[in-house]
Amino acid sequence: MSIASVDADAANAPAEVTAKLERRIPIPFPRWNQASRNSFLQQIKAEKYDLIHLHGGPFPFESHLPWRSPLHRLCLAGIPWILTDHCAPSLTEGLFPPKASGATKSLKTIVGWMSKCFLLGFCQNEIFASDENRGNIDRWFPWAAKKMRTIYNSGLDGAPPRPVFSSEVVTIANLGHIGWRKGQHDLLTAFAALHEKFPRLRLVLAGPETGDGCAEWVRQEIRRRKLESAVDLAGGLTDKSAFWQAADIYVQPSQFEGAPMALMEALWLGKPSVGTRVSGIPEMIQHDHNGLLVEWGKPAELAAAIERLIAEPDTRRRFGENAAAHIQAKGMTRPIMSSHYAQLYGAILSNRK
Repeated sequence: MSIASVDADAANAPAEVTAKLERRIPIPFPRWNQASRNSFLQQIKAEKYDLIHLHGGPFPFESHLPWRSPLHRLCLAGIPWILTDHCAPSLTEGLFPPKASGATKSLKTIVGWMSKCFLLGFCQNEIFASDENRGNIDRWFPWAAKKMRTIYNSGLDGAPPRPVFSSEVVTIANLGHIGWRKGQHDLLTAFAALHEKFPRLRLVLAGPETGDGCAEWVRQEIRRRKLESAVDLAGGLTDKSAFWQAADIYVQPSQFEGAPMALMEALWLGKPSVGTRVSGIPEMIQHDHNGLLVEWGKPAELAAAIERLIAEPDTRRRFGENAAAHIQAKGMTRPIMSSHYAQLYGAILSNRK
């Protein structure tokens, strides 16, 4: 088995995976060129794979540029492949920068749509991390909707632990890459307002930085508001046990997502949670049943939801007790994810034989 992905460090993979992984085929980030495309295709052809599983977004391999992308060559070579979209907020995500001219946007959208039509004709299946993400794409290609399906990515195994509740909220927590689309800037603004009312409150933002300027803004704002002793930028975590043990309320303030696995884990652990009404988050949080939903980009609304949980211990307990059951009911566990992929692989390989 081999996997083609942009991940640079295969050493971070669990031992049970690396023991079965014959090869990791690197995919260049952020873009392909002719040399990297040809090298990728040579590796694929040399190994004579029966099935290729690629991972990325809606246009992860610059599939809107047929003269550069390797996907079109895979199609013409007759090699079966499937694609997992971890985050597909719209058809045009990744096609052009936000400041591109109207003409450029229109032209690339047309080229991208036509290219996607071609690829969907050959792709065995396209997998999405949430129903919302799948709907963003399949409405543009109704003729290929049967090739598209949702499989929730998950690392959750076994039975969920019994939730542990504290009588007082001390720590607000968020886990994920620090970046504008993840919304930590909104969470910090909300926290600053709450800290004036609850001086004992602290905020933990854990995760690596994306380099898009959000982390720098957060640091500057922490200094400006004199919150150095109340906010912890914890960085990337190799062991998350202390993080989850400290978290009294978990917040996912994202602008767009696939299906955030950190929120999934928080709910699995019974953490009272607040999330935004974007992407797959409402598939995880049922408002006022196992958490609270707010609009993205509204720190005041976010602060009000967190304050409600601070003030209502019974609500925190009710949400925590309902959280894991909902995750299980939605099939957001590793065994269910694995069974879906096993069935998918088996069907494709049987047809190929």
